[in-house]
Formats: sequence, C-alpha cells, structure tokens
Amino acid sequence: MLARSSPLSEVEVTARALQAAGKARFAGAGLDPRRGDPGYYLVAAGRTALEAEIGYRAPIRCGPAD
Repeated sequence: MLARSSPLSEVEVTARALQAAGKARFAGAGLDPRRGDPGYYLVAAGRTALEAEIGYRAPIRCGPAD
C-alpha cells in the first residue's frame, strides 16, 4: 500500500524498510530493539519516518455521497 502513494516500487519500499532496520540494529545501545525489525517501519511506530523517507502522500478519500 505504501508504494501506491509514493514514487517508489514495492521492492524499493521494502528495501528502505530493511535498510532502516539494519541501521537500527547496528546503531548500538539505547535504542528500542523493535527498531531492528522491518515491520516496525511498515506497520508500527516507525511508519511515519518511512513514509517521509519514501515520499509517501496519503490519498485523498471522498466521503459518502449526500
């Protein structure tokens, strides 16, 4: 879903999540260990940072017709 609203492909979005998780694993002590999991960036608290990095733009949704 993230790739649909960003200029990147699904593979590129996945690669960015993997890179973020890898950086967090090697960052050292003091970080939340969940940051070393790509899911943290895809579905949890790290998603906002990933969205910003990949240029995600939330789609405009139309409400129900009146």
